[in-house]
Amino acid sequence: MSNDILGSLMGGSLGTVTQFMLVMLRSGGTLAIIALICAVAAVVVAHIFVLPENKARDPNPIIATLHNILSFKILTLDKILKALFILLAAFSVLFGVLSLFAGMPFVFFLVFLIVIPVSLRIKYELMMLLYRLVQHTKEINKKLGGAAEPEAPEAPSVPAAPRMIFCTQCGTQFDANQGVCPNCGTRL
Repeated sequence: MSNDILGSLMGGSLGTVTQFMLVMLRSGGTLAIIALICAVAAVVVAHIFVLPENKARDPNPIIATLHNILSFKILTLDKILKALFILLAAFSVLFGVLSLFAGMPFVFFLVFLIVIPVSLRIKYELMMLLYRLVQHTKEINKKLGGAAEPEAPEAPSVPAAPRMIFCTQCGTQFDANQGVCPNCGTRL
């Protein structure tokens, strides 16, 4: 029965959620309907009692933490990724050691002991890099005061274009914007 459920989840043209709902309705219709009604009720309760902005400062630390987690102000992905990595790496190493004692080929031992943990580490490090990129972006926005984009700096004042003239006393050419001949001091 469970293989039929997993098989029906993996194939077909319907979306995964739709397939899951159909499988649940076929395998345990009443339980699925009760679970769906409870899930909808939980969403409504969360939106009324936990997610309003004033709940972020609630004196009850459980409500405040739930608010921050459900509104994604606190990201828990790093903890979940670390736990998953440790679980999968430990499983791989232990399975490799057990496969060696069970008489499986030595290649299985090497693959499960070296190749899979290294590939897991690379994948999880890439996911952690993306996570930290998001974290640092949030910190930068917080330091900027939540501004989406910084204000444009004022354009520097452009000096007037030079207008060259000749002094009537000494004949020296100079910029008329100066107002005084740099050679003899005659005012314009």
